[in-house]
Amino acid sequence: MKKHISDKKQTVTLGQILSKMKRTLFAVSPILLAFVLGISCTHKEILPEEQVSFVEHVQPILRSSCQSSGCHVVGGSGEADQMDTYDDVMRHERVVAGNPHASEIYKRITASGGEERMPRAPYGKLSDLDISYIYVWIAQGAKNN
Repeated sequence: MKKHISDKKQTVTLGQILSKMKRTLFAVSPILLAFVLGISCTHKEILPEEQVSFVEHVQPILRSSCQSSGCHVVGGSGEADQMDTYDDVMRHERVVAGNPHASEIYKRITASGGEERMPRAPYGKLSDLDISYIYVWIAQGAKNN
């Protein structure tokens, strides 16, 4: 059954309209997708108003996860490995204040596995909450608070 849309100049079938719509949609889809992805990748992150504290939030995570494994302890294999104080953590570009994704610590705790992931096996990965605390602390400027 063909339905016709008529006016004085031409007659077009519903099938022709749908076919043209499909061609237009397929032509526009990659552009629309690129636009949507471009917007989603450039959004401004939303951080909590409450400051994440190094002393109250981050340092306990580092002590329970990084030092309890025996890896990043005072008196360990060297000064570069220590993760006890704020100065220890900020040393050697481990943290880029305001930029979690450029921070070595954040890259390591979110790595999927292998030698890059911290803490290394057999120790478990940090919880999502612990990772969030570290992420927000870095994003808020990695203050010594």
